[in-house]
Amino acid sequence: MPSQLMTDPVILELPVRLMVTVTTVGDPNVVGELAIPALYGAVYPLKFALKKLNIEYNIEALRARWPDAHLVPKDQWTAHWA
Repeated sequence: MPSQLMTDPVILELPVRLMVTVTTVGDPNVVGELAIPALYGAVYPLKFALKKLNIEYNIEALRARWPDAHLVPKDQWTAHWA
C-alpha cells in the first residue's frame, strides 16, 4: 500500500539547538562555494574543542534558507547557512 502524501501544513516543535551559521548575499551557486567551507571550517574545530571539555556537539546535515528569494533577483538573494 503506498504511503499517503501529507498536504496539510504541520507545525513542529523542535528542541533548542546550538548552531553555527553563515549569512551570504548573492547567487547561492557562487557564494555557497565560499560559505560552506567557512561553515565547516568553523564547526569542526568547535566540535573538537568542546570534546576536550567533555561536551558532546553533534554536527547535523547542512541547512540553508533563502528568505528573500521570491523578492529579489538570484544574484541578490540572502542565504542563511547552518
